[in-house]
Amino acid sequence: MTGTWIGNVWVPPTGWKYHTPNELRQIYSGKRILWVGDSTGRRTAMNLYALLDWKNSSFLPQELSSPTLIDAAKKGPHECNKWIEADFRPNNCRTVNFTSEEEGEHIYVKAVCHTDVERFFQTEMEGRANITENIDVIIVAIGIWDVIRPQACRKGFQNRTLVEMVSDLVELTNEFQIMTRKAVIWRTSGYSEQQEPIINKTSTLNYVTMDKLDQVRVNNTLYGRPNRFNYVNWGGAVLARSRPGERIKGDMKPHYGLEPRHVLIEMITNLLEKEEYLKYMSDS
Repeated sequence: MTGTWIGNVWVPPTGWKYHTPNELRQIYSGKRILWVGDSTGRRTAMNLYALLDWKNSSFLPQELSSPTLIDAAKKGPHECNKWIEADFRPNNCRTVNFTSEEEGEHIYVKAVCHTDVERFFQTEMEGRANITENIDVIIVAIGIWDVIRPQACRKGFQNRTLVEMVSDLVELTNEFQIMTRKAVIWRTSGYSEQQEPIINKTSTLNYVTMDKLDQVRVNNTLYGRPNRFNYVNWGGAVLARSRPGERIKGDMKPHYGLEPRHVLIEMITNLLEKEEYLKYMSDS
């Protein structure tokens, strides 16, 4: 489900909708969201936080794109005063006060390569940091680094192909959600503003990832295992606005402007509503 575009406006697929800030506050009230991934993941995490924490009835798009918000703690120092000794210490920790008695939390952990996320989940499953202990939803947001900077991502892992890394990570993440029963949402990769060979490599990565996720989800259902591992094809949704001359530009080639980040928020929110993952957390 990817929707379509009219100019810079994304049109959701049938059955999905846009949410007002008040509706988002109701949906995410009291929830703890963890983003594990790249800079677009961080920027989207901070946009969702801002939409939920906004004190006014209106806001300006340039405020949602301000580097003081979306690039906070990009190069340090870390905002978080928790998990200081963790191998993957969170860069950003933001609290949203929904009511006098109910808070939400939005946490971002920088992990730009498949192998980074693999090590993160390994440390969590071994109980070495427990960053995920009180988290309701984990969003994995990676991909583009493995396409445009493969040497950096595969250093020390040259014996595995990218397809093997994807398969291994999806399997490991599934083991994590089975063990913890936490909801995990995988975001497919966006695109760098480059020529067709890079576009094609990114699309191939997304197809391989979704195929593996579909296999894992089918097997979870078949064998009666917890099945709270899902994905949004954000890469497919933004592809039409990713190529040179058509792109909704950000400050560098792998980045986007505000609209695609808002699309990711809406895709995740619609999926959470459809699958009732947040309701499950409230009832558990």
